[in-house]
Amino acid sequence: MKNKKAIGRLIALAASLVLLMLAVGVFADGYTDEELAELAADADGVDGWVPVTPLEPLGCSNGVPTNFYFSDFEANDGGWNVVSAFDDWEWGAVVPGVYQGCGGIGPEPAGAYSGNNVWANNLDGCYANSGQGTTIMQEFDLSTLDPPVRLTFWNWYHIFGPFDKIQVWVNDTLLWTRETRDATVDWTQEYVDLYNYANNPSVRIRFRLFATTVVNRMGWYIDDAAIEYCAHPTSVTLDDFSADVATPAVTLNWTTSAEVNHAGFNVYRSSVAEWDASASLLTPALIASQGVGGAGAQYSFSDMPGSGVWYYFLEDVSADGITTIHGPVTAVTQAPTSTALTGVSGDAVTMQSTLVLLVAIALMALVGVGVAYRKRA
Repeated sequence: MKNKKAIGRLIALAASLVLLMLAVGVFADGYTDEELAELAADADGVDGWVPVTPLEPLGCSNGVPTNFYFSDFEANDGGWNVVSAFDDWEWGAVVPGVYQGCGGIGPEPAGAYSGNNVWANNLDGCYANSGQGTTIMQEFDLSTLDPPVRLTFWNWYHIFGPFDKIQVWVNDTLLWTRETRDATVDWTQEYVDLYNYANNPSVRIRFRLFATTVVNRMGWYIDDAAIEYCAHPTSVTLDDFSADVATPAVTLNWTTSAEVNHAGFNVYRSSVAEWDASASLLTPALIASQGVGGAGAQYSFSDMPGSGVWYYFLEDVSADGITTIHGPVTAVTQAPTSTALTGVSGDAVTMQSTLVLLVAIALMALVGVGVAYRKRA
């Protein structure tokens, strides 16, 4: 009888320890006893699906939506680093067909959103029941960006919410979270508004997964991350653009009467009159804008293209990197002629007379040599 009581006490003690371990894991984010009971009861429930909602374009009242940062994670990890004590993040290729159960609930992603590589919690299985958060972070200098600015990313997720959760933190402020138990039907695009972080030189963006110690799923997969802003195109008023030919050189001249938000010019040469990728960039570095305070300026550029018919294009580049093509202007050049006689100046008639005189002197010399030879004989 005493043995049975002892065994009962041991079983009760073991159960208490398990509940204590569970509480330690989930209480890290403030869960109650009632929530723990729900966690245990619902661990084997059937998860639903999160519908795909198209992302609206960035609202630019003045400017063009442009990527300040973008990475599809194909060539490298995009600059993100694990900054948490527990590391459950991996960068690499999605490995489909390795579903490990994750509490008996599917599904798993078939592959990356684009290409092969992503950031994810465990690329070939479920995330860990760690009882803590795992985080990747990158710091950005947004001091040159005016609002609106936003972070966008494509993601696929399946977590055991609301106990497990995925989050985006910006400078220690939670700006985006998902605590659903439902999996995404497919890859979905999300955004985080960074309006209040425009013009800020130090913006720390963190992707964080928090997991309990009991139930897990396939996790969080991130691809094609970007920071978008409204780039303002340059406003350049080009008054004239011409080509002066002095074989073998071509000198391009152009004048502007206004330059706003302007970085400078590039010059291209082509053998066809239509602008396309075959045009050759002639300027090794951008010809810097000379306009001061929005005023215009005068520019010139010299080229030695060789013989042919050439078409020149002018590209103005805004301070935000937006480009506009002007032209073409046409230049017809000929290769310089050459002569066998060097060091002789004068026109063609003088040169011919000189040549005849030289031939006559040579013949007279030969005749003189012949007469002298006969006299000796």
